[in-house]
Amino acid sequence: MVFKPGAIGFQNPPVGLNGTIARTQFKSVNYVPGVSGWAIFQNGNAEFNNGIFRGTITASVFQGTSFVINQNGIFFYYPTPGAGNLVISIATVGGTDQYGNAYPTGVSLAGNTRITFPANPAIEQDYGFIQSAAGGTPPATFTQTFIVGPQSNAVGFKDRIASQYNSSNHDGSSHANFNLAYVDNAGSSHFYHVMDINGVNISTGKITGIQPGTSPAIQEGWHAVTLPTGWTGTARVKILAEQQFACFDFQLNGAGSGTTFGTFPSAAYYPTIARHFPVAQTGSIASPIRLLISPSPTAPGLAQVASTIPASIGACIVYPLD
Repeated sequence: MVFKPGAIGFQNPPVGLNGTIARTQFKSVNYVPGVSGWAIFQNGNAEFNNGIFRGTITASVFQGTSFVINQNGIFFYYPTPGAGNLVISIATVGGTDQYGNAYPTGVSLAGNTRITFPANPAIEQDYGFIQSAAGGTPPATFTQTFIVGPQSNAVGFKDRIASQYNSSNHDGSSHANFNLAYVDNAGSSHFYHVMDINGVNISTGKITGIQPGTSPAIQEGWHAVTLPTGWTGTARVKILAEQQFACFDFQLNGAGSGTTFGTFPSAAYYPTIARHFPVAQTGSIASPIRLLISPSPTAPGLAQVASTIPASIGACIVYPLD
């Protein structure tokens, strides 16, 4: 049935026996599927342009041009819903969508990045937990939130970084903690950063300091220091990761006449008071050799071997800056 402009009433009865709809469809004269107009079909389908609903809309599935909302979760696709096009999923339980795309529990972004909401209920949200806690025997369970980075795109590689936010156990046997982990290709987690009530525990092979006075911060490295007159070898200095200590490393070869090194990069590399250190030495010497590192009224400071050296010397010295 088509409603024509200027028509009054129904030209043919729209309702058949027992109140059933006799027509296969009702539509506007300008109805073009997916383009314009409106239509109501006998099979229960309908198509409109816009609508305002003042009550509740109940449905098992909402589907747009790039998303699907159903009883399993909320799913976004690019460019359109289909196999391999799932870019964001929000689900309370992991599974597979109608297009064959697998999705995990929680919030998942393209590239397998995901956020998993607490897997266990908070103690105050579970009657059984409350009842057992009142009896003095609460369960040793805790809530967790995960943020997992994207895994490698290389074939066969699944390595990624994951973070865990854990509550304390309901029975008080553990404290809240935060963990950073590396997940290898076999799916095993390696925890390199753990923070809890006892502080922070970091498992690392290298921690690098920051160059003093840099903003944004620049990673610290070794800085070459000019050798005393007449010597060959190397001399270098750097701020350590703890930032309150520096390291001066040098090796002098030959028998130069000079005793004073060139200046360090800045006053930040010198101690606040004079520091004296023994120095390893070879060859014939008249007296023990020592190294002096001190601040100076004419900043930045002074690094000096205390006497003329008739032998090769070297040292790697860590000294406080405060």
